[in-house]
Amino acid sequence: MTQMTYQTHLALALALAWLCGCQKTVDERLAELGAQPGKVATLREATFEQTISEGVTLVDFWSDWCTPCNKQSEILEDLARAVSNRAVIARFDIETSKKLVKKFKLEYLPTLILFKDGKPLQTYTGLTERVTLLLVVEKAVGSSSRQ
Repeated sequence: MTQMTYQTHLALALALAWLCGCQKTVDERLAELGAQPGKVATLREATFEQTISEGVTLVDFWSDWCTPCNKQSEILEDLARAVSNRAVIARFDIETSKKLVKKFKLEYLPTLILFKDGKPLQTYTGLTERVTLLLVVEKAVGSSSRQ
């Protein structure tokens, strides 16, 4: 029997998900972004809508010049490890798309928005503690039918 590579396994899983109309797993969604499980993914305008469209996704809107954003980044790295297989934790640099800044009416940084199946559930502005984010992500994941 031939061993499948991770890429082959992922391609087969994605094909099956597409054929049955099933949601992708968190690992599959991260792989599409070039991110590893347990790590914070980097979103771009081109990948934003697809990423938030299914499952639970916490997006951190940030910028280089934002001092609290650096501390938030450390919190998110820890959070990504904690919710590894259950939710996508991602960052979006606001300097790359004014369109999304307008769409979500971002005035302060960092701003974190928790999405579930494309719909915003909760918004936090300013530095937000890990325990707060963990609780809200776990609650959203708990109410998901499949992750």
